[in-house]
Amino acid sequence: MSAKPRIISASRRTDIPAYYTPWFMQRLHEGYCLVPSPYAADRVTRVSLRPQDVTAIVFWTRDPAPLLPHLGTLRDLGIPALFHMTITGYPGIFEPDARRHGGPANADRACDALLRLAEEVGPRCVVWRYDPVILSRHTPVTWHENTFGTLTARLAGHVDRGVTAFMEPYGQTRRRLRTLNARGAEVTLPGEHEKRDILDRLSSIALENGMPLSVCCAAIAGEQAAGCVDAEWIFRATGRVAGDTRHSGQRTLCRCLPSFDIGVYGTCPRGCVYCYAGGTTDNRRHVFMPCHSHAPAFGMPGCPSLTVETTAATRDDGDGE
Repeated sequence: MSAKPRIISASRRTDIPAYYTPWFMQRLHEGYCLVPSPYAADRVTRVSLRPQDVTAIVFWTRDPAPLLPHLGTLRDLGIPALFHMTITGYPGIFEPDARRHGGPANADRACDALLRLAEEVGPRCVVWRYDPVILSRHTPVTWHENTFGTLTARLAGHVDRGVTAFMEPYGQTRRRLRTLNARGAEVTLPGEHEKRDILDRLSSIALENGMPLSVCCAAIAGEQAAGCVDAEWIFRATGRVAGDTRHSGQRTLCRCLPSFDIGVYGTCPRGCVYCYAGGTTDNRRHVFMPCHSHAPAFGMPGCPSLTVETTAATRDDGDGE
């Protein structure tokens, strides 16, 4: 078991609240889950979810609604639930899930969900992510000013802070963007001066609404990188001391605390074209399938078929990945 309580990340790799709440609640009930390594599918880690082994669980989501009815269970167990919730208002060209309702309508529904979440867990436990900032023919700087302004006015006072970042041009992201640009999207990657200008505009809007705004993994002149999951936030939201060691498994400029991610890449069906986590877009749609709630780990194609019997061969609570 863990030598000391740890932060559980659920999850930077997929949207557990939106798509895997039954699985998560069953794992919480049984007190552990198994997590295949993203680097070696046959390397599996048993992660304790017992209250005495968990400092807090940080949920990363666009839709917390399926988890809301279960937050009382987390409270009864004495496990703090913290949230990073992404709301951008992007049109369907970037977030296919928005096509069903249109970007603004989708953002309105997401804001309603965030407000319900904040009422349930308290504003200090919720961080709003306006992330990533994408410049294109559909989303020029003025679009971001207007959209960010509308969302900030709606969410101010209901979140601990806002977090923003610029799109990282990972290999798979570049391929998707090339496809969009071939269709006339005109996506561009801003230079340092343009990033600074955009950030100044967004910061001014946030300040006007009384909302703190930080930048994830900043590499912008005059801007200090901030931790999305840092010791100050953990203490402010939970009263618990979580240490100050940087998570070595994240990007160089990341200032987050160490945590263990219990998700699996390639299992989110939302299809955001900028997602670095290998979402199930286009020809990868088949990767997503319902996860059996009693499975100790995600039973996804490309991952080992895990059963309780395999736990004897697993490492026990290894380092966060």
